[in-house]
Amino acid sequence: PFANKDELERQIPLLKKKYLYAEDFAKAGLNDLFPPEKRKKGLTWEADYFSNAVLINEQGRETRLEALPWQAQWTPVRASGVFYTKDSANKRYFITGNYEGNNIQMGRYDAGMGAVLARGANGLWNSGSLRGMDIPYQVRQIRKIHIGAEQKEAMLLAVNDGPLKLYSIR
Repeated sequence: PFANKDELERQIPLLKKKYLYAEDFAKAGLNDLFPPEKRKKGLTWEADYFSNAVLINEQGRETRLEALPWQAQWTPVRASGVFYTKDSANKRYFITGNYEGNNIQMGRYDAGMGAVLARGANGLWNSGSLRGMDIPYQVRQIRKIHIGAEQKEAMLLAVNDGPLKLYSIR
């Protein structure tokens, strides 16, 4: 199993008595730790798709899943916002995320600095970075707001265990 001895013992205390030494635990196979008759009684969950993706729902058609470009795969996407550029009606999608609460074996998912996505005329996703704006935080919510008399657009980011961050949109 992926989980180490200490993690499994916290969930299944019986394993402490069965495997007193780490060496014995390391030599045990899956069937030793979890006999097939016990596994049959439990729930089995399978995952076979791990890309950050979007669901496209077009009127009158079946919803389809589209993987985002590789630039959007560095970290879990936890927040997104939709913005329009001044010179066109094209939508721009800002995505960000990061997650630092994993166990030590998994490590932190903190490679994301935020990205801007847009659909090209060919229907494919294009990705770009935010010039001069790295966002290395665990962002959980994004809201577009307007500031001042000129109603300048800005992004307000809610950061996990941190202060709100405000970024101007040009």
